Amino acid sequence: MKPIPTVSVRTVLKNLHALRIEKRFTSQYVADKLNVPLKSYRKMETGLSTISLDQFFHLSAIMEVPASKLLATDEKTILHHLRKVSYQTSVGFIDSI
Repeated sequence: MKPIPTVSVRTVLKNLHALRIEKRFTSQYVADKLNVPLKSYRKMETGLSTISLDQFFHLSAIMEVPASKLLATDEKTILHHLRKVSYQTSVGFIDSI
């Protein structure tokens, strides 16, 4: 079986920041929607704290994009690999993507 490509945390954070800017959302707006203090959100976006899976999916909803868009710019490739491992689920934090 071929190894599943990994996505770096840096990619997720870069995509999150780029989408926030593209949507013209302030950090405060996203923090409010996510129900966290501004300082906590800034730490998430800069990689100083982890993002839970719930927060990750909530962020994709706030940004109005599929979660795969936060994972990589090549959505088709990511969706292909996600289908292959759809039987596997993980609970916890996104710190090894």
